[in-house]
Amino acid sequence: MSLREIAKESGVNRRTVSKYLTDPASVAPPKRETAGQRPRRVVDEVAPLIDAMLRSEILLKGRVIHERLAQDYGVTINYQRVKLY
Repeated sequence: MSLREIAKESGVNRRTVSKYLTDPASVAPPKRETAGQRPRRVVDEVAPLIDAMLRSEILLKGRVIHERLAQDYGVTINYQRVKLY
């Protein structure tokens, strides 16, 4: 098949088809290089506060913890992050 036929059938530009056919290494996206460190999560900064809240009240809900972090400590963190932690 020609490049134009492949492009027409796959719905991409013929230059894109040519790029992928000439350089097989470009098929996979490039890997992000890390300096041997684990990515830092935002919730790690407030984890001791969350742990202290849960030690004082075991049945505390995630929404309440999120509200207390925002009101008492001024922490702007996504509710889902608190809930997942």
